[in-house]
Amino acid sequence: MADNVQSLALTGGEVSIEGAVSIEATAAGVQPWRLPVAERDLFEPSVVNKASMPAGVRLRFISDTSSVRLEIVSSGVEPDPPWVFDLLVDGELHQRVAPPADADSIGFADLPAGEHRLELYLPSQYAPVVMRALKIDTGATVQGWRDERRRIVLYGSSITHCRHAAGPTEAWPALVARRFDLNLTCLGYGGDCHMDPMVGRLIRDLPADYIGLKIGINMMGAASASDRTFRALAIGLIQTIRDGHPHTPLAVVSPICHPPNETTQNATGMTLQLMRQRLAEACDVLRAHGDVNLHYVDGLSVMGPDDVGLYIDGIHPSAEGYRFLSRLTRGGLQSFVEGGEPRFPIITTMPDQVKIGSDNPDSHYMSTPIDGRLHYRVTGHRGTVHYLSISAFSGNYGAGQNRLGLMGFIDGGDLLIDDNDRFEIHVGPTQRGDCWIQTKPEPGVLAVRQFFLDRTTETSAEFEIECLDHDDLPAPLTPEKFGKAFRR
Repeated sequence: MADNVQSLALTGGEVSIEGAVSIEATAAGVQPWRLPVAERDLFEPSVVNKASMPAGVRLRFISDTSSVRLEIVSSGVEPDPPWVFDLLVDGELHQRVAPPADADSIGFADLPAGEHRLELYLPSQYAPVVMRALKIDTGATVQGWRDERRRIVLYGSSITHCRHAAGPTEAWPALVARRFDLNLTCLGYGGDCHMDPMVGRLIRDLPADYIGLKIGINMMGAASASDRTFRALAIGLIQTIRDGHPHTPLAVVSPICHPPNETTQNATGMTLQLMRQRLAEACDVLRAHGDVNLHYVDGLSVMGPDDVGLYIDGIHPSAEGYRFLSRLTRGGLQSFVEGGEPRFPIITTMPDQVKIGSDNPDSHYMSTPIDGRLHYRVTGHRGTVHYLSISAFSGNYGAGQNRLGLMGFIDGGDLLIDDNDRFEIHVGPTQRGDCWIQTKPEPGVLAVRQFFLDRTTETSAEFEIECLDHDDLPAPLTPEKFGKAFRR
């Protein structure tokens, strides 16, 4: 590759650097920053240090090259854990490289033939990256590929910085952004999420369609706020952001579980329980003043006492823990945002690899939200799967209830199957057909379970559902509807 390469311009050309707030070009090379580098002196030095590390930053372009090499300035400082670079080809991980600390180039080889969308993710570990050159095959095509998707900005601590992720594409902000096709700016500053006013101004001025604030744990550890100041700082941070994003959906996520600090006071008298209470109060006050697009998420609903086994050091999720976080997040968004309208139901499969509710690896789970006051018709093919059941439950996972309450149930053996292997089920408060699942007048979920004895020979049942009590079309998603679904 050394003698048959061409260099691509890192700035001003076809390569775009996404996820960075600013770019610094010096004689040494090009460095992405996660704050405005021209204003770095206005930020706390420790924030500047973390913002020099490129979590969530990636290079994007289209090419038919068979190899990619990124040349960097060797720092000689070994990150802990060791740094990792990822290359995605058409959205899928092609190669992961963990170079030594003194490496001055990172190479990716054996790319598939033809033009592909390439994304080179820089490390999420605690290490700045100064890039000297990006090289591909001589004669290879190159086209620009700007990231024009909806933008999400996520601010938080090391739990959002994600240095313990298996690779930069497996940090939970990156996983969620990729799953929902969002343009990510990650402002995870390990150890330095203290609701700094300058960070509030930064978020205010960034383009954003969605904003997430994961705050509290660093302020607990550093005792950087008291009960007198903590809620006030949260309100001030949110209001500063609202100066630039008055209607953008904004989620405030309180600290996930950390048993040593749940009830034990720090030097300022704060506990994690008290922090969660104050953040919830701040959001309630701001909503009462008209901020309908502000949403509070209790961190214990994200990772609670039963999940601390997924921590690597008692406070930070491990690589598997970050994957767990991303799976729950995308599962919730799939269930309550993408498919959360009971008047326009879609029976969908549980998102791949989401682990919740003691799922069985020999089973195929499907569900859709329903309104027990409405009538639905479910049709489909029975297939040959060994066991099939269709159940209507009140409540739903994530809806704030302790358990699902069974409203009605049909065993697959009781379905009325016609000569074409098709069936019809009516679901609702009153009977409308021979095969009927009765519901109660409350929100719920229709759940399908399919259990296989031999997946190689059995075929899954197929389902379609329609609500019979309306004839209008789905309305566009509004910030208010998004917020209501997000809080579930």
